[in-house]
Amino acid sequence: MKELMACNTTRLQQMEFITLMRETVEQIEMRGATLIETDAPLKRYTMAIKAAIGPLEGATRDPQRRPETAVAHTKNSERRTAISRFGFRFKVYRLSEDADERQAYEALNILWRKHRLVYPLNVQKLTGATDNFLNDLTKSPYAEAAIRAANEAYRAHAAEVRAHEAQRTPVDVGVMRRAITEDYTRLSLYLAVMADAYPEEEAWSRTLSGLNILRKHYAELLARRAGARRAKKDAAALAEAAAESTAPSTFATNP
Repeated sequence: MKELMACNTTRLQQMEFITLMRETVEQIEMRGATLIETDAPLKRYTMAIKAAIGPLEGATRDPQRRPETAVAHTKNSERRTAISRFGFRFKVYRLSEDADERQAYEALNILWRKHRLVYPLNVQKLTGATDNFLNDLTKSPYAEAAIRAANEAYRAHAAEVRAHEAQRTPVDVGVMRRAITEDYTRLSLYLAVMADAYPEEEAWSRTLSGLNILRKHYAELLARRAGARRAKKDAAALAEAAAESTAPSTFATNP
């Protein structure tokens, strides 16, 4: 009889669980490619898990690693660079022999001393501070197009992100994981039943074997983790017992 390797997937950490789901789909697509094409239940369970992996990982992932956040970091970096370059660029006029360029340096240096600490600000404050800097620049004949373009690019992206967040459907990671766990359980039991019912079809046994290899790996991982926790708990209990045995008595001794 074909047996399913025991593995309590509910005890896996989130990214371990996601990795197991992804590896399971890969194993089935590799070992049971012909079965997926002909067996509707197997295909349905496998495709359900495959479709759910991405959304679950996206909902779990650190928000700082989201693609839109990376774009925001890039645009903010471009804005800081444009401001910094402005500070270096106009200073060459200081040593110019042209009177108009020296006058430009004097005018811009006053503005730069007022606004030079703009670019180290955090992103929330930097947009408004850059607007103030640009407003002062427009009062002189030395407006800086690069800074304005970079600031507007960041503002437009931030508006897009806010609009996207407003339309985003709230997700419950726990509900998503329970749903994919149910599909995974059905898939695993279905493979075990079919491999036992059709021993003459090697594809079923081969696919179940691939699934069991993964389940064994993660079951051993959970066992090692549980053993480490027990060892740590036992060591703490022994240390506490040793401390109590060596502690001086609080009762006075008879002479």
